[in-house]
Amino acid sequence: MKGSYLQFLLVLLVPWSGLSQTVEKVDSLARKKGKVIAAPILGYSPESRFFGGFMGMWILPKKGVDTSSFKRPSTLAPIFIYTANKQVISSLRSEQYFKNATYLSNTLRVRNYPDFFFGVGNDTHPDDLEMFLDQFGQLNGRWMKIRDEKYFFGLSYDFRYDKLSDFKDGAVLETGEVSGTEGGWTSGLGPIFIFDTRDNVLYPSKGWYVTSNLHYFSKVVGSNYSFAQLNIDSRYFREVISPKHVLGLQLVINSVAGNNIPFYRLPQLGGNDRLRGIKNENLYRDKVSWYFQVEGRRTLFWRLGGVLFAGVGNVSPGIVSAFQTPVKAVVGAGGRFRPIKDQKLNLRLDFGVATDGFYAVYLNVAEAF
Repeated sequence: MKGSYLQFLLVLLVPWSGLSQTVEKVDSLARKKGKVIAAPILGYSPESRFFGGFMGMWILPKKGVDTSSFKRPSTLAPIFIYTANKQVISSLRSEQYFKNATYLSNTLRVRNYPDFFFGVGNDTHPDDLEMFLDQFGQLNGRWMKIRDEKYFFGLSYDFRYDKLSDFKDGAVLETGEVSGTEGGWTSGLGPIFIFDTRDNVLYPSKGWYVTSNLHYFSKVVGSNYSFAQLNIDSRYFREVISPKHVLGLQLVINSVAGNNIPFYRLPQLGGNDRLRGIKNENLYRDKVSWYFQVEGRRTLFWRLGGVLFAGVGNVSPGIVSAFQTPVKAVVGAGGRFRPIKDQKLNLRLDFGVATDGFYAVYLNVAEAF
C-alpha cells in the first residue's frame, strides 16, 4: 500500500440517547417542557492531532396543538471542537417544525482549519499536496413545506465567506492561477425536493431517501462568483433473508456549471462517507463527481455487527466524460458496536482499499449513508 489516512472520532455516548438527527423518540414531558442533552467529544486526526469539545441538543418546549401529520420536536444543536493545533471548529444547527406543516432548518458553521489541495481532475496524486489555511463562516439551510411524512418541497440556500492564506511559496495556489484563491462570498439559493420513506434515520432497514437541490450562485444574492450547482442523492434500503441482514444502495451525482468556480466549491470524491478507501477527501475534485456504493450490513451478536462495502465513482470536467474515463473503485469491510441498547446508533470502524493502491481507515459515529 502507498499510504493511509486515519480519521478518529470517539463520542462518549452515555447521555447520547437523545441526539438523533430528528429526535424520533421524545417523551411527552420533554415535548412540553423542553430538554437539554450534552455529550463530550474526544478525538484525533493527522491534521489536528488530539481534539476535544462538546456537542449538545436543546429540545425546545412544544407550544400549542400540532394539527399536521408530521409531528417532530424543534431542536437546537451546538458543536464546539478545539484541537491541539489551536484550531477551532464550531457549528449551530436548528430544526424548527411549525403548526402549518412547514419546516425550517439552518446550520451556522465557523471554521479555522488547514486544508489540502492536490489539483483538479481524476489523475491527481497525493505527492502533489499543498496545504493552506481556510477560514470561513457559512450559513446554509432550507425552508420546506411538508406534504405528508414522505414529501418535502421548498427553498434551499447557502451563504459562505472564505478567507484563504498561508499558501506554499511557488506552488499552484500561490500563483493565483486557480479560481478561488482570493476567497470571498459564494452565495446561492434554489429549489429542493426530498422523498423519504425510511423506517429509521440513523439505521434504516427499508425504504427510500431521495433528495435533489439546485443552487444558483449569483451577484444578485451577494456572491462574488456566478455558477450553478446540482446535487442528487438517492438511497435505497431493504432487508435481505432476515431482519438481521440489510442491503443499502446509494447513487450520488454532484455537478457545477460556470466559468469562475472557486476550487473549494468543486465536487469531490472520498472521505468518511464517499467511497471509503480513497486516501484523502480532497484528492479528486472537478466540475462533476458521481459515485455508487453498496453496503451489506449484518447484526452479529450482542451489540456487535459487521459490514461489507464496495463502490465506484469518478470526477470529470463534464457529465459525458465522467462516465467514459476509468473509474475509481473501492472495497472494504467494517465492524459496528451499538453503545446504547435501544438506540440504532453505531460506532463504526471501516477499512477500505482503493484501486489506486491506497487504503484508508475510519472510526466514526453512525452509518456512512
